Amino acid sequence: MKLAATYASSEAFRAHWPKCVDALSRLCEGPLSPPDDRYSMARAMIEDTRDRPEVAGIEQALGKLWAFDERFFGDVIGGSEPDFRWAVYCSAYLIDDPHIAADLLDVYCPLLGTFAIETFGETFVRKVCSTFRDDVSEVIWEHQELEAPRHESEFFDWHGQLNGSPDNVRAALIAQAGIPPLEHESLPPLDVMRVFSPQVSSPAQLGSSADEYLRDLAQFYEQHGYIDVSKELYDLEKRRSRMTDGTLFSNLTSDAIARVIRTAKHSVCFAAPGIQMEPAKAMAEVAGRIGPELITVCLDFDERVMRMGFGDLNAVKALQGAGISVNSTPGLRTGLVIVDHNGYIFTPTALYLEAEDRPAEAPNAMRLSKDQVTEALARLSPAAKAIAIAMAKTDEEREHIRRTAVEVRSQQVVATTVEQVERRLTEAPPVRFDVARQVRVFNAYLQYVDLKLEGAAIQRHRVAIPPNIQKLGGAKDLEGRLKTTFDLIEKGGKLSSKALEDSLNEIRKNFTPSLGKDHGRVVLKAAKPHLEEKLKTFRTELEKHQETVKSELQDKLNESRKQIVDYYAPIVVKNPPDAMRGQFLKFEEPEARTWLDHELDRAFPKAEALIQKMQLDVRYKDVTFETLNREDFLAAIKKAFPGVDWDKAYSEFRAAGEDQEHQG
Repeated sequence: MKLAATYASSEAFRAHWPKCVDALSRLCEGPLSPPDDRYSMARAMIEDTRDRPEVAGIEQALGKLWAFDERFFGDVIGGSEPDFRWAVYCSAYLIDDPHIAADLLDVYCPLLGTFAIETFGETFVRKVCSTFRDDVSEVIWEHQELEAPRHESEFFDWHGQLNGSPDNVRAALIAQAGIPPLEHESLPPLDVMRVFSPQVSSPAQLGSSADEYLRDLAQFYEQHGYIDVSKELYDLEKRRSRMTDGTLFSNLTSDAIARVIRTAKHSVCFAAPGIQMEPAKAMAEVAGRIGPELITVCLDFDERVMRMGFGDLNAVKALQGAGISVNSTPGLRTGLVIVDHNGYIFTPTALYLEAEDRPAEAPNAMRLSKDQVTEALARLSPAAKAIAIAMAKTDEEREHIRRTAVEVRSQQVVATTVEQVERRLTEAPPVRFDVARQVRVFNAYLQYVDLKLEGAAIQRHRVAIPPNIQKLGGAKDLEGRLKTTFDLIEKGGKLSSKALEDSLNEIRKNFTPSLGKDHGRVVLKAAKPHLEEKLKTFRTELEKHQETVKSELQDKLNESRKQIVDYYAPIVVKNPPDAMRGQFLKFEEPEARTWLDHELDRAFPKAEALIQKMQLDVRYKDVTFETLNREDFLAAIKKAFPGVDWDKAYSEFRAAGEDQEHQG
């Protein structure tokens, strides 16, 4: 007899017992209060076991509380594994109040675990399990008043009466029992459905197999208007059938691999770049049934593998926590799963590139023949080879396997290696895979681009007119350039960069529209080659302009300086400023020019000081997740590129992140 896979040791049972006593108190004083004074009579006995959970005391106290002597005579009817699973799944998926569900599981799971069965005996445990079922029945039928099947031949409407609790809450509740969460929240196991409808036994009504049951339940939901759920179950049935009908090609996701692993009776072999949590949890469950030594796991245990999304570090830790040895083969990229005598080779999914959700008709796996299964086990690792030998049916087959050389080198993943990888992933966490996929949708269409012309705009340079010259007065022919500062080069002159800037602005306008001041400019990836050609031509023009500036700038500076001196020299001669009178003996035109040149020396730069390396700086940047999620992003790109079907791209963007939303 095997019920809860948890609380297998005396230590685990005794550590949890005080919590069990508290939960029992809350139930008996609340929603499950006995109709008589049984709890008040048994309460002191139950409290006495809190710190001393001895077998005799617990049996006596619970037997009195639950009236075992009055309720059970002779052979105990009920308390089977389907009863236990029914009570657990109903608690997690149907009971509205998660606190009541948690209290029920806190009370009953320790009393239905391996330690309890071995210590209290099967008869006592079956009585407890029957009571568990009775208490859950009272909650769902009497307190919540769920709707039972209208006819004996009808399914219970499981989907229509789900409690709406988040998946993580349900999973935490079910973990108490050590059984897996439902494959689909609206698909209770066949034996659980039979508890709701014990009078239904016809294969046509409840299905003679799990696949027929799945099809019948999907049809039932469809008839009741649950179209989306019905479609999901039909798709699930298709995926299952491809795994069991002898089809050569099939679709193996992590969930599908986990389902296959849970069918194991003798052994499991798994080899792939990495492992996700669902297959790891399935292996941990199977290890409790067949032993961890009959499970072989070979991975490429490397942080790069996890950054690509081939596996989950927590999955590896879960395997090791279940006592399963994990080996590492650097560079492994093929996927292999063998359960008992059935095997598949598959292409693992890198979640960085794509989600695992794919249509049932999209195969990524191929079934292996019996001989191929044997060869794969024999050549993968010594542990897998030992399993192959144990599974061989003839001496000749065993001898052949012994002579077959192991081809894949691997070594055990030890705790220090796990710690090193975990530290590196903590220091530089991997990007969320759904985010990376979403960003790639738009990265395929466009990039941000920044075009900046540097060192060419020498016409913007100005010099401050020395104060001593400013005092001399203005000049009408220079007043456009000469105030308190002086434009070194005419803005529309030959050496001005205006023509270049106009050309660059035309390129920006045609190829890099702005999405607004908060976004910047973008270029379509399809138009990028044409942009690069335009920029190549522009750079050629820029080089020519730079050569012209180098050869003519000093002459232009000298000409500008001469204009100032020519104009002011007569004024200085006519009315020498005090600054000049204190330095010169004569005040003729040569002296005036000398004084003006001296004043301008401190303000006018040399050509070599102005000439920098003229260059066009082009910087591309990919779009980011934060940018894509801005409310105005889609409207901005629609306006900038009206000829592109951005609604299609945006729907792909949303779809790329849906799997993470479902997980959350």
